[in-house]
Formats: sequence, structure tokens, C-alpha cells
Amino acid sequence: MSHILRSDIDGIATVTLNRPDKLNALDLSLRLELLDAFRELATDESVRVVILTGAGSGFCVGQDLSRSEELVDAAATVRDSYTPLARALRALPQPTIAVVNGAAYGAGLGLALGCDVVFVAESAKISAAFSKVGLVPDTGVTAQLVTALGYLKAFELASTGSLITAQEAVEWGIASRVVPDADAIDRAMSVARTFVKSSPVTLALLKKQLQFAQFASFEDVLELEAVHQGIAAATPEHKALRDAFITK
Repeated sequence: MSHILRSDIDGIATVTLNRPDKLNALDLSLRLELLDAFRELATDESVRVVILTGAGSGFCVGQDLSRSEELVDAAATVRDSYTPLARALRALPQPTIAVVNGAAYGAGLGLALGCDVVFVAESAKISAAFSKVGLVPDTGVTAQLVTALGYLKAFELASTGSLITAQEAVEWGIASRVVPDADAIDRAMSVARTFVKSSPVTLALLKKQLQFAQFASFEDVLELEAVHQGIAAATPEHKALRDAFITK
């Protein structure tokens, strides 16, 4: 059985982690399949939005700790599969929406935070979790937490591994909104449809711009804005929207 399920509807690709009996824990097979899925999506011009979620009652509880052989050389494991996952997800040109339908722990939290929009179901539980098993954050969690929370809150969450609720995740700034469990995917699809109507070039540029702004100097951001505006202003989508605006 494939560890990754993908369904495409009207330009929206839904990627589902498919190890529900393990709460979608990440073993090597799942990581490699997910990495392949991200790489395929990156070059699929028919896909305008990507939704990432988990099968069953969990989103993703991070590394499958029963696969102890994967932690014999943990540095290599992170470099060879977790780091490429974080990079590939962040590099997707399409808007990405995480639907956290249950537990999001450790690297599972990293996958959620790597998305552009994070919807958390009311019953979802979130934890950096690494410290609970004597590990440190990977999969981009370090940078994402500090960017979203600042050092003090990031240290608190990462060092304690404490569980936070869906509402707390929104209040802390690591989730976009809380949605009812029963219609979490429907809410995500509704937002995805609004993205489908937008210029894919504009959205791809916007993603790069905001990601760059997290770590760059103000002057460098200003220059990137100028470069991107030159690209956006030359697109057919801008011309059509501009003409429509002028007509009104």
C-alpha cells in the first residue's frame, strides 16, 4: 500500500500521509514517497494549490521511533531525507495548505509549519515533542518556531515538548485558524478555490518574497520587491485585471 495518496480536483492536489495505523509516523519509505510527491508537484503546471493532510485520526507524529536503525546515524538521516523534505515543501511554487486533522508532533509539526496556511481541527494537538525523546528539532522546526514565536516562546515550546491545543496554536501564531473536525478539508478546499482564481505567477512570487523577508535585510527585501514587481507587471493576468479595474 502506498504511504502517500494524491487526488487532484480542479487544480487542487490533496496529498495525504497514509500510515493511519501509525498516526502517519515518518519512516524512510514515507519520507521518500513524500519527497517524490513534492518534487512532482513542483513541476506540475496543472496544480494550482496543494493541500497536505493525514489519513485517519492523526496528521503526523514525526519520526517512527520503532525504526531505531534510522537513528544510528541520525545526522545522515536528517540530511538525507528530513532536510530535503523541508526544502522541497518550502520551495513549492503553489500555495500550500496544511489540514492538521489530529496530532502534529515533531517533524509532523515541521511539515505543517512548512505550509503557507495551517488549518487545525478543533481536536488537534500540537507539540515540538523532540525533547521528550532526547532529540532536538529538525525539518525546519527551529527556524519556523523562532520566526513565528520569537526566541522565548520558541524555547518554551521546544524545550518542554508540551502539548498545545488548536486554539492555542492560533493564539501563538503557528496556525491560521481553527476549523471543525468534520469539515476541515471542506474549509481548506474553499480557501484553495480562491487561490485557483489568482495568478499563479503572482502567488509564487509572493511566497518567495515573504519567505525571503523572514531572514533578509530590509534593503535586500526592497530590491527583491522591485525585481518581482517587474515580473508580475509583465504577466497577462496583471494586464487583464488592470484593464478590468480601469473599466470599472
